Amino acid sequence: MPTDHHNGLGAAWERYRSNPIRHLGALAAYAEKHTMAALTAKGFSQLSMQFSAPLSLLSQRPMRLTDMAERLNMSKQLCLQSLRPLKAANYIEQQADPSDGRARQMALSPQGKKLIRQAARELSTINQGFAKHLGEKNLQAFTRLLAKLATELNIPALISPASVALQASTMLGIVNRHLHTQLTQKLADRGYGNMQLSYGQVLLYVDLGGTPMKDIAEKSGVSLQALSRTVGELENRGLISRRTDAEDRRSRLVFFTPTGLNMIQTSVSAMDELENEMQTLFGTAAFKRFCRYLEKLYNTTTPEQDILKPYTPERAAITLNTGKSDAATSGKGNSSPLDTNAPGQQEILAFLAQCLSGTPPADDTGQWVRKCLGDQKAQQLQRHLATLGEKRIS
Repeated sequence: MPTDHHNGLGAAWERYRSNPIRHLGALAAYAEKHTMAALTAKGFSQLSMQFSAPLSLLSQRPMRLTDMAERLNMSKQLCLQSLRPLKAANYIEQQADPSDGRARQMALSPQGKKLIRQAARELSTINQGFAKHLGEKNLQAFTRLLAKLATELNIPALISPASVALQASTMLGIVNRHLHTQLTQKLADRGYGNMQLSYGQVLLYVDLGGTPMKDIAEKSGVSLQALSRTVGELENRGLISRRTDAEDRRSRLVFFTPTGLNMIQTSVSAMDELENEMQTLFGTAAFKRFCRYLEKLYNTTTPEQDILKPYTPERAAITLNTGKSDAATSGKGNSSPLDTNAPGQQEILAFLAQCLSGTPPADDTGQWVRKCLGDQKAQQLQRHLATLGEKRIS
């Protein structure tokens, strides 16, 4: 992490937790989640939030797997894997490509077309709710701005002149996925490649003080099983870690790692660049209006405003140390990697050397380690290092 934790990370975190692109993504998730819930209540089974993107694409036209993977910003293999549940639920089917009889393409099945028609009705209901919060006139202006953005960004689903008549609730998901693809590319240009769409469903809900797995699953609309797979991939990339909640041993919390926090700061830089491009497309005045509409709808319709809490050095310390819960900074513990009394590299190396030699360290460094790890884990570490030292000597 950069050395200026209080200013560099703090400013980036506040920008990350509240910005127009995040607002747009949250509104798209709100519309999709409520549509899925309404469809399930009407008898459509085996639905998942992850179905929204491929079904949206196939509602436009049948597509080859390669084209779908490119549009969804994922590998062909991962795209095929994501389509299997849709095929098993009989919402999509394979058919011959009329332009090449040897090729196959994916298309909506009759049941899938029925699903899309009902989804359009549910999205219309959500749009009526938007009008209540924003006002009919402002909603029309917001819808026109969404259509203009889609046209300027050359989003294939929304580039016809008739796109102005489309509902905001319909366009949000499509525009959001396009912007996410652009943001992902900017992150790749900055060294964070292969960021899958599903990663955002986890990372957007990870707080500095840790977020329970069950809360992330609820907010993102995915099962705990599916979430665990994505979390595992992010752990393997070193961006997040899982820890047992000190206050509820049955609960697992997800934290950013220092590498993950570096990525957050990088993502803010990429987001700034994308927003500047959007402002150029809109013009400054229109972009400000667009952002105001987004923020108003976000604050009045989505339940996620408080999921990422404001930055404090103490909350950053929870993420950057070996990880106590919030109670660790409220009187039940005082360890923090940002403490000015924390030992330097030489002191820590001397401590490890003492452990390897079998000598119980009793200096300030040993006390600091016990504070960070707790007595039991510190003792386990010392015993393990002493055993390694004995093996090395023998």
